[in-house]
Amino acid sequence: MALRAHKAGVGVSEDTSAPVRAHSGKHALGAGSQAGAGSRAADVRAGLHAAGADVPAGPYTRAAGAAQQVGTRTRIRKKIPDALLVCVFLLGLAVLCYPAVSNYYNALIQSRAISSYDSAVAHMKPEDFDALWEAVDQYNAEIASRGIYFKLSQEEQLRYEQLLNVTGTGMMGYITIPKLRVELPIYHGVSDGVLQIASGHIPGTSLPAGGESTHVALSGHRGLPSSKLFTDLDQLTEGDSFAVHVLDRTLSYQVDQIRTVEPQEVQDLEITPGQDYVTLVTCTPYAINTHRLLVRGHRVPYLDADYVQSDAVRIDPVLVATAVTVPIFIAVFAYVMVRSRRQRRWMPVEMSARGDEREAVELKGKSER
Repeated sequence: MALRAHKAGVGVSEDTSAPVRAHSGKHALGAGSQAGAGSRAADVRAGLHAAGADVPAGPYTRAAGAAQQVGTRTRIRKKIPDALLVCVFLLGLAVLCYPAVSNYYNALIQSRAISSYDSAVAHMKPEDFDALWEAVDQYNAEIASRGIYFKLSQEEQLRYEQLLNVTGTGMMGYITIPKLRVELPIYHGVSDGVLQIASGHIPGTSLPAGGESTHVALSGHRGLPSSKLFTDLDQLTEGDSFAVHVLDRTLSYQVDQIRTVEPQEVQDLEITPGQDYVTLVTCTPYAINTHRLLVRGHRVPYLDADYVQSDAVRIDPVLVATAVTVPIFIAVFAYVMVRSRRQRRWMPVEMSARGDEREAVELKGKSER
């Protein structure tokens, strides 16, 4: 009985251990079969790919592709702050540099227009000047006899635009204001296209030819970010001089009256018998433009010495401010970019360290419990 019991125990022991071994064998067999199947599937796919066949991706390939897409999106999201910062920087730099760059560009255009005008006048003959001045003097005499008026008929407008238009561009001459370092072309009319880049002659007033009983009115914008024009006209004082250059004449005027009037008040532009006036007109106060600033000058003998600057050449404050501010702006931008990159580089490490600390605290709490 004992022996039988012993054999039975052994048999029980062998029988109870057999399922465990069988179960382990099944797991090993299953793992091996899965590995073999995966390997065979990979081999088949590789062969089909080598043959040029279109094979759908397996589960492992799809998982890797999804992970790669997630990584790509993550990298793109990380670059978005840099891109926005660069856009803001470029926009700020453009706004900062626009006044200086546009003013320089318009000054270059104005200088070329004046050079072209001088070149055209230099190729004219003396008899050409005589014919042009005769027509202008007749026009001014008609205005002096009936007074100034600002509403020209179509025929009067056509006649007006043909006078002193030697270049065919509408430019009748140019004005220089030494104190303000201004040299601007003078065009027919006061359209917005003219006043954006130069000074304009107000139609209905005398043409710039000099002589008794004439009163020329020249208008210019003030406060444009793209060009200086008449922005500093309020800095002129009585006794300052400016000159108008037309054809072969240079007409010099000395400031004798400065007034601020309402837009509809034009009596200060009337012709005074026997006088030779030029009035410069612009808007005032600065950037409000509710009134008009009138700077009038009377004719005086022209002397080249009057326009020789005794002081050193004055640099435009806008150019100085731009030259100083732009390097500082770029340096601050570079600092912000470097600091931002460093913060994003160390952020994953810090987050990982914080995660490890939380995990350690949780394990410690479990062990204590």
